[in-house]
Formats: sequence, C-alpha cells, structure tokens
Amino acid sequence: MDKTFSSNPNPPGRKGTGNNQCQPLPESPQISPDCNNLIQNPSFERGLADWITDNVEVTDDSPFEGTQVARLGAGVASMFQDVSLIDTGLTPLFLSFYIEGTSFNDGNLIVEVLWLDNTFNQIGIGLRQFIPPSLRLPTRVSFFDITDQPPAGTAWARLQFSKGQGAVAAEDFIKIDQVILTPVNSGNLVQNPGFELGLTGWTATGFTPNFTEAFTGLSQAVGEVSGGTLFQDIPLTHLPANTPLLVSFAVRSLQTSNGELTVQVLWLNAAGNPIGPPGLDVFIPHDTLDQQVNYFTYLALTQPAPFNAVTARILFTTREPTVFVDQVILAAAKTTNLIQNPSFERGLDHWTAINWTAETSGLAYEGTMVARGAANGGVIFQEIALDNAVGQCFLFNYAISNQRADLLAEIVWLDSQNREIGKGLILVTPAVERENDVWVTYSGITEPAPPGTAKARVQFIKGQSGIPLDLDKVVLGRLGNSKSGQG
Repeated sequence: MDKTFSSNPNPPGRKGTGNNQCQPLPESPQISPDCNNLIQNPSFERGLADWITDNVEVTDDSPFEGTQVARLGAGVASMFQDVSLIDTGLTPLFLSFYIEGTSFNDGNLIVEVLWLDNTFNQIGIGLRQFIPPSLRLPTRVSFFDITDQPPAGTAWARLQFSKGQGAVAAEDFIKIDQVILTPVNSGNLVQNPGFELGLTGWTATGFTPNFTEAFTGLSQAVGEVSGGTLFQDIPLTHLPANTPLLVSFAVRSLQTSNGELTVQVLWLNAAGNPIGPPGLDVFIPHDTLDQQVNYFTYLALTQPAPFNAVTARILFTTREPTVFVDQVILAAAKTTNLIQNPSFERGLDHWTAINWTAETSGLAYEGTMVARGAANGGVIFQEIALDNAVGQCFLFNYAISNQRADLLAEIVWLDSQNREIGKGLILVTPAVERENDVWVTYSGITEPAPPGTAKARVQFIKGQSGIPLDLDKVVLGRLGNSKSGQG
C-alpha cells in the first residue's frame, strides 16, 4: 500500500516526506492552543496535509463540510495525526467526526485516541471504538465520544482511524470528514454507556439488551413497549455547584415501528427526589425516527444543575416502540446552551430572519417546530451577549434536514458597539442530492474570541436551491475553560 505523509513542512507529530523517509522526531511538542480544535486540517481542505495515511485519498464526492473529504480505500487503510497536549491541562478530550460508508460490505472501522509521551512512546489508550459496517449503510452520521483523562507524562494524543478489508472490495470505502478533538471539563460520567455489559448500571423497564446493528461496538439497548423507561443516576457531588452537562446519544427506530422517544435529564436531591425543572426535556417524533434509515446522533447542553442537586438522572422513555439507544454521553461542561429558543418551539422569538419561517413539523429533530429556509434562499441569525469571552472557544452544533441546498453557518465576534471584529468559525455545508427528511448534526469549535469580544452572532445563510431546508437545535456553549482566557 502507498503511504502518504503530511506535506506541511512543520506538521505536528511524526514528520515524513513523499518518499517515505521519516525525519527525526521533534525534541518536544509544539505549543498547542488550549481550547480550540487540536486537529490540523480537520476538513481535508488541504488534502492530506498534517495526516499520515495508508491507502487514503481525498475526493470531492459528497463532502460533509467544505469541498473535500478523506476516503479510506478498498481493503486495509488507515490514517492518523498526532496533536500536542501542551497547555491543555491534560483534561479528557471531546471527539467528533462525520462518517459515511458505501454499503454493508464496508470493512470494520476502529477509532482510537492513544496517549504518547514526549518521545512518541505509547503510554495509554484514551479511547478505542469499534464501528461495525451495519452503521454505514449509505447515510451520513456524526459521531461523538469523550476520552479518558490522559495519564501523567502525556505529551501527545494520536487520533487514529484504521479500516479492515470489506466483503466486496469494489464497494469497500469509508469517508471521514470534519474531525474535532478538543478539551472538555470531564470524561463521560455514564457507566456502561454503550451497553457492552447489557443493562449493567442501568435501571430498565421495557428495555432489553440487543446485539444487532449497533451504533458502536456490538450491543445497544432497545425499548420494545410503550412507556418503557431506561435510566441511570449520575453522582454530581465531585463537580462544582451549578455545573451544566453535555448530553449526547444515538437513537434509531425500525421504519415500520413508529418509534417515539422522550429524553430528560432530571436533578435529584439527597433524598432522591426531583428538584426544579429538568435540565433537558426533549421529544423525538416517530416520523423523524422512521425517516432516518439508520441511527442519528443528538447533542445538547443542559441547564445548570440546581445548587442542592447531588445526582443527575438521564431518562429515556418510549412513547411508542421500537426504539434503539446507544452511545450515551453525559459530561461536565463550562456553560449551558447560550442560544435562546434554540429549537424554534417559540417560533422565531430571539431570531432575526429574512426568508426563513418557523414551521410546525412532524419530522422535527426534536419537539414540533423547525426553522425553514425558503427555496430562494435567506438568512437567519441571533446575537448572544458573552461574559468574559476573550480567549475562550465555543462548541457550535446544529442539525439540518432536506440538505439539498448550500448553507453557510458562521460565528461572528462583535464588540460592545456591535461592530464585527472577527470570524470565529465558518462551516460550509454543501448540497446533497439525497436523504430527504434525514437529519444530520454538524459540529465545530470556534477560534478563541479576540480582545474586545462582547457578543457572538450565530448566522445561517441558505443559497437558492428550489427547495426549502430545515434547521433545528442550535447549540453554542463552552466545553472547557481556557487557561489564557478570562473566565
């Protein structure tokens, strides 16, 4: 197999040239930003620069973000990148990427984050996930996970994708795009989050373990009755008071089952009684689940935990069967969702729109409402006041459906006079000629906010396409704390 090394003259990690002659390792890690995306060239807009690859090519065939996507070739293929953890505080890392396969004939995929010392010797494994071919029946899926905490002596993290031989070589390709690795305030607080141990650690009524076509690994939980419940109580006493939580999970239904689900994060006091409103309370309609064909992933930030909350309960309730749940994440975050009316359940309250409307939809990502961009294009935006933002980076996440139109999603920094002083993030999501009513989640990590930042403008600009585009569940918040920032 041909090997391709980074074309960057000063890439992070191991260095090489096109003729496969490895050069000496750097004596010490380069300094990394302490809050933004640690991955260089995360959307492959510069080809395979900064990545070390084997049997991988860049193609413009249906990129997830931007104009290019990395495609792991037929047979065995792999790619990795080493990133410095200097100035990150050795916190756990939040991982996100997009994956698309060709068919059930794809090879198995293993995703790893390895901990390396200053001389690139492996000293631990932060994450190792097996992604089976069944997940990748042609559809676009976003993947989220959180590593363990790096051990003492860790200088580098290696993010590695390795693919095996598929059943039919001519159909054996896997695409990877929009890769994120960024510090987060804690590891995953959920025990047995992928149900590899069945329902160990969970309390279930009407849910059972299932070992067919899982999201990751080989197992998942399935709710097969109306009113089934699945929950786990997460201690909060080791976290600061009023800590908000990052929540994520993967969910799917059978196309003939009309599965429907509510998901809540409840706060419990020392007596085990719920207190205050839920930190998260979402409803996913059966039409939405039926149309996904495969799993779809959900991400949110909760409200802050009440001062006297000692436990967070994540609770899944089936309103209609059959619903599959996998890859549950609950982790400490730095802020709640800063977006007002993020799911458009109050129409366009807090949003300014040109050629966008709020519409009732039985196919919403969550709830009953979506924002709909008109066929001839338009813009929708919201300005958010930020406290102590200078030097801080923010997680940006949203879901779109009927993606047959180009969309620019941007974070713009504003000063106290509402003047633009910089762009924090620009995600280019190109049109896709398929997947009606299939929701796909997009994520990005902003650049650190520059001096003078008082606000962020979150804006979505849709191009003319002849058909509408739906937007739902917009998230903006901080996962961790920048040591160089003010808050």
